[in-house]
Amino acid sequence: RVMQSARVVLLLGCPTPVVTRLAFASRAPPARPKSPRYARLRGGQPEAVAAILKPAYAAAPTDDEIGRRLVSAYLLTGSYADALPVLESYLTRNPTDPDALFAAVLAKYQLTLAAGNTLTAAEQTALRKYASAYKGPQAALMARSLTAMGVGR
Repeated sequence: RVMQSARVVLLLGCPTPVVTRLAFASRAPPARPKSPRYARLRGGQPEAVAAILKPAYAAAPTDDEIGRRLVSAYLLTGSYADALPVLESYLTRNPTDPDALFAAVLAKYQLTLAAGNTLTAAEQTALRKYASAYKGPQAALMARSLTAMGVGR
């Protein structure tokens, strides 16, 4: 699934370093780098990370560190439907985080186009909001993704 996510990003014309950004890898190292949940994410076991962090996130949904790690695991496994609610919650507290904004648009793009769904007016409004708040290096890719989903600016 990691290769599937990477392939999708590369097909969209996105350079390889963005795959890393999608997993929030650009963040500072965790406070406890020896923790098994972080070692598993770095060690290529995102399914195990998601299994460990899902109950922790349910118990503390406003813990942004847990949320970022859980989203990373979900994105790496292609679990976009699981990642989206965590991202949306995170973005209510961190509305200008470029990595989260980009990841939210990517997740919605995958869910919309893969399933052949159309977006509701509320989803389109949320995506426009994410795009206008995004100030990162992948603005052109984000604009193409929105256009592909039928979202006008």
